[in-house]
Amino acid sequence: MNMKYPIDLQKRIYSSIVPVECGDEKGTAFFVTPDTLVTARHVVADKEMNGSPVLISTKPPVLCDVIYIAAEGDNIDVVLLKCRDYQQNDSLRLLAAEFNEERQLTITGYPKEFGNCRELISIEVRDRLGTPKEDYDSMVVRTDALAFTSYKGFSGSPVLNESGSVIGVVVNQYSGSLGYVSIKSLGARLEKFGVEVYKDWQSEDFSPCGRGTSQRQVEKAISYAALRYNRFLHVVDANLDAEIDLFAKIESRNKIEKNLEDIESIVLGTIFSFTRSFKKYKKGCFEELFDFLYTWREKHDEKDMDSKTIDFYKEIYSRIYPLLAQWKRAKNQFLQLKGTAGMGKTHYVCATAERLCKDMNVYLLFGSRFTEALDFETQLCEMMCLKGNDIKRLNNEMLIENTNALIIIDALNEGATESFWNVALRRLKSILKDCDRVKVLTTYREGDGSHFDFPCETIELKGFEDSITQEAIKKYFDFYQIDDEEGNLRQKYQMEFKEPLFLSMFCMVAHRNTRFLFGHFTYSDLFHEYIKYRNEIVSKGVDEDPHCNVTEQALMKFANYSLYYNKCDDISRKKARHYTDLICRGRMWSNSLLNWLLKENLVLATGHEGENIMFGYQKMGDFLMADIFKQNKMSEEAKINFVLEKGCKREDFSYRRFLTALLSDWELTPKLLEMEKSKQMCSLILNCLNHQGKNKKIIHDWIRKNKIFSVQILHNYMKVLSFDVFMSAHQVLKNMDIVHRDIAWSAMINEVYANRYHDEQKIDVFINIMPKDNSDKEWGKVIILLCWMCTTPHPFVRGKIMRKLVELFDWNSNLALFALKEFHDCNDPYVTQIITCAIYGHLLRGRNVEEVRVIAEDIILFFYEKNKAPEDILVRQWTMQILAFADELIGGGKYFGRLRPPFDSPHPSAFVIDDVNSIGDKYFGLSKGSWKMFQTLYGFSDFKRYILGTNSREKSSVFMKTENGVVEGIPLVDIMLLIANIAKHDFKWNDELGKLDDNVYSEDRYNNLTERFGKKYLWLALFKADALLSDFFPVVDGAHYTYSPTNEDIVSTPYPWNTNEYSRMDPSVVVPSEAIPYKFLKIEDIEDVENVSNEQWMSRDFPIQKPRLIVTDEDYSTWIVLTCYDGHKTNAEKESIKDLFLFSNAAFIKKEELEIFKRWAENQNFHGRWMPECRNGSIEYLWNEYPWAETYKRTLGEKEDYSNTFQGKKFTLYLSYEVQLQEDWLGLKDDEIFLREASMPNYKVMNALNLYTAERGVTRDKCNKTVVARNFSIGKMNGLAMRKDFLEKYLENEHLALVFYSLGEKCIIPKKGYQSIGESHDLSGAYYLEKGKIVEIQPMHISNTIR
Repeated sequence: MNMKYPIDLQKRIYSSIVPVECGDEKGTAFFVTPDTLVTARHVVADKEMNGSPVLISTKPPVLCDVIYIAAEGDNIDVVLLKCRDYQQNDSLRLLAAEFNEERQLTITGYPKEFGNCRELISIEVRDRLGTPKEDYDSMVVRTDALAFTSYKGFSGSPVLNESGSVIGVVVNQYSGSLGYVSIKSLGARLEKFGVEVYKDWQSEDFSPCGRGTSQRQVEKAISYAALRYNRFLHVVDANLDAEIDLFAKIESRNKIEKNLEDIESIVLGTIFSFTRSFKKYKKGCFEELFDFLYTWREKHDEKDMDSKTIDFYKEIYSRIYPLLAQWKRAKNQFLQLKGTAGMGKTHYVCATAERLCKDMNVYLLFGSRFTEALDFETQLCEMMCLKGNDIKRLNNEMLIENTNALIIIDALNEGATESFWNVALRRLKSILKDCDRVKVLTTYREGDGSHFDFPCETIELKGFEDSITQEAIKKYFDFYQIDDEEGNLRQKYQMEFKEPLFLSMFCMVAHRNTRFLFGHFTYSDLFHEYIKYRNEIVSKGVDEDPHCNVTEQALMKFANYSLYYNKCDDISRKKARHYTDLICRGRMWSNSLLNWLLKENLVLATGHEGENIMFGYQKMGDFLMADIFKQNKMSEEAKINFVLEKGCKREDFSYRRFLTALLSDWELTPKLLEMEKSKQMCSLILNCLNHQGKNKKIIHDWIRKNKIFSVQILHNYMKVLSFDVFMSAHQVLKNMDIVHRDIAWSAMINEVYANRYHDEQKIDVFINIMPKDNSDKEWGKVIILLCWMCTTPHPFVRGKIMRKLVELFDWNSNLALFALKEFHDCNDPYVTQIITCAIYGHLLRGRNVEEVRVIAEDIILFFYEKNKAPEDILVRQWTMQILAFADELIGGGKYFGRLRPPFDSPHPSAFVIDDVNSIGDKYFGLSKGSWKMFQTLYGFSDFKRYILGTNSREKSSVFMKTENGVVEGIPLVDIMLLIANIAKHDFKWNDELGKLDDNVYSEDRYNNLTERFGKKYLWLALFKADALLSDFFPVVDGAHYTYSPTNEDIVSTPYPWNTNEYSRMDPSVVVPSEAIPYKFLKIEDIEDVENVSNEQWMSRDFPIQKPRLIVTDEDYSTWIVLTCYDGHKTNAEKESIKDLFLFSNAAFIKKEELEIFKRWAENQNFHGRWMPECRNGSIEYLWNEYPWAETYKRTLGEKEDYSNTFQGKKFTLYLSYEVQLQEDWLGLKDDEIFLREASMPNYKVMNALNLYTAERGVTRDKCNKTVVARNFSIGKMNGLAMRKDFLEKYLENEHLALVFYSLGEKCIIPKKGYQSIGESHDLSGAYYLEKGKIVEIQPMHISNTIR
């Protein structure tokens, strides 16, 4: 039997294939289950014709029954045989494989010519021809030398692939060749009879571009990674896996594109309010589609939209941006994973390769195996096992299979040089230009000075994420049997255990040496102990005394040579062999020291054919070199000079890892830091803090002394910098004037976020920083950084930070007090605005009386002593609202009640230094940015026209002056002059800032997520002008437009919310999931009309769906619906939809007026929405300010009740609810907000029942926090429901009744559109609540038909 299979597989094949005979015919059969075989039908034809028995030649022979898998007349020459009273363990697996000319196949059977059908013979063949013949679909060509004149006896033989799986059954001989019927063509028939057929043929495709070949390559590559990968210790990072899958898998991209195409079809196939503006769109340009829809919506209110457009934006539009962001990432061809040494890059890509290679072609390569001596493309294809450097062929194969191939190149820093990889990556990009089905994932080590000039999306690996660190520790501790029941080790090394390398080595060492479970140790200690542990195995392999520690001797020799003779790079294999042979002389290769160091992965072979040697763990090599250097006999001065020389030169970057390891524990580090030149090694010195060495405090002092602070330094080294360092940075920033701080500091923040589409995820990651522990000081560092990031001119970043601060203040209220104490006197109002706004949001969410009291005391102390007030209208707004909320919770008017606006501020005229004649286009400076600033204030800008209001008036609509009893607005030109002077002289605008704005363009007034510094200073000047003007001029409430104001329009007390700049941002919502309606109410089923014809459903005698006005919660409590939208869209015949829309409102009425209302309502047509309702929610107050705040109370004069007279009797309806509309969601994604409008019981109900607005959409009882009313959404039904027991209590106490009026529409519409097909019906109905039940006044009916 001549087969190239492993011995175990050969035995199974030998046992599974047996001779079969029936009458005079002989052939081959093979087991596919313990008692079932497959053979050729013509071999057993005599059974059917003459009743001859079918026997298989086992010991003894076994009688079989024939099972026909095809009907008589079907040209299927394959049958199943079922053994009588016989079973065996061995059988062959059937595989539904594709035709492939390149694969090597084996046919094994019992030919007559050799052994008279008694000897098992194998012949090697290849696929030659796919044929449409009915009885067989594939032909083979022989590739062996065995001579045959006839193939009789091979009929029924299995055609085996390289894995021993059966891909076909031999059924015919044709012109000296064999034909077989493929398992793929037989699969469905065989499965009907319980025979399993495997479909994953790709994993057994060992052609050059086959998945099986790639799986073998991955398996071999993982063996090279050796100890750097242990699949049993892999901890899944679900977020990282999802990002990699999105990049790598074609299925991800296809799914996203399908979703985008569906949305595109709706936009193109339906007439919306924006349709006329939407022209010249090319299909598939999804970014253009989103930009248009976004811009159109921002420039139009809902009143400008028809119902179809409103529904589109609520239900469909919100899905586009997340899909678009994913689509862009899925289209990328290159992705980089970066991380510092020890972060588990190699481990994770090995795990990723193992995981993904089951579903797609994956090639796992290592940067250390590449050499500059050979052509990159040749090396690449050789390592991928591709013949002929043919990556384009691989791409074509992936296209045929509709999948992607993924090339992973791990550790670009290892092996070849940086310049080699920069050229190689550009070459690879060129190769793959037309190969979009081939993706490339690379990894590289940060912190060693390498710079790869190849821009692509990058994901940073920072070790174990917080969410999986404990899982990782448990897995490692369990594996190495380390006992830490009390959690002392976790607590002590929680930061270090986030680093996979440290955790792995610690566990290996601590498993053997319990000293490492207690006390302090350095990285160097850990590495030397690890070497000692590995030395036992190495010493045994080389037959040497373990006490000689030959492993450490060799590694220290390697370190010495690398440091002093090879610039810390890999050493040649020849040199390594020389050193190891000196230590362990006279060994053959099998027991040589270098061989065993390689086996134990203490060193790795790199370069082409392994001509170089590198340390298995690079960080270990760095610390060994540091130990070597410490032992050097050079003078202290010489050592320091050596370090300064290597640390400061760009060309000596290869020394950086060694220097980082050295400086962390070196006794001469303090002296080195005294040298002025040490500041040139800043990043290197900072990096050594990650090693937690004994020099940490000295380095911290050096940072403070030299004021080495930046956004990136404070962020990236957050966990290793002390609180004192952050406080020093805080004081330095606080003592700077606003302009110079913006130039030096804020510009760095702008580098993190510069584009609303591309950088949102980056800023999210940046601000979601975690300190090393949960102490107040550690979180104080986070607060300091986040608050100082608020100096950025970009509103979206400030909005993100504000919501992050609210989250942190909720978690630890001490952080709010800390932020207020440290930043209340910050000279950049942007910072104070965000902090006070966040504190307000935190207090609204928590309603903690004692905490509110303490904050209110500080607010008074810091901002309102001696009738002073913040000279910024927004800081004034948020601080006054905090005080007002304190009075609401505590009572007594102790805080807000003690304020006496207007405040004692400097007169606005004191700030006007330059008169109007001094203002020209060079007023702010000569730079282009300063010119833009002038144009924003004085040109044709949105800021001037819409913010200041020059588009519609010449005088202020808020700030007045009175002359001779006549009230008129202050001229806007005077306010503009004040703004210009404040920006230039008070905030001291500098033309250097203007230069930073030269190439920055703010978007329009709607899309102001990014802004220039010039806009920042104009906004700040406007906010200050508003505050000053409020203290010296009469104020008319900006919320009520007054064309010709009089004294009666002037507010008695000027509050910030009377101005146009009053912020309507709601800080009480931290994440979009907090602004979603309740989804767990139980409702009656709506009409089921899926099986009703359109004609029948639209007929006038078809029952009309009643409004669903009573719902039940999960606790079985009953709720009454005060307002709701309802209906359904049900698929119907001919690509149409049955569309039902219902809308109901509830109103209160005096009990004695109920009867007259009932008689009046019986004959009304409520369609047309002419009855009282809240069509548009109010934006003048926040959800949590209802109904206690002045912001809400000032709107009470706008409310009108509905009165009517019928039969001489009057009745009045009081709408049962109110609606608040939140438009400003700065810092959140608009398209993820599902509760923009939130409804609540009307203010009389709120006050009578002692209720408050809690989480968005939820109203609670102040006494016990019971939920009394809530916004809900179930299917197409959404609205406001109130607990029946509370509602009935209110009705009883106030002697009121509750009535409902409902309206609706029903029609047939096309699936991809909103225009009705045929006639449509208007619906109307009225009801009232009696004894907890809904009683009809006017049943829901068709009130009008439109044809």
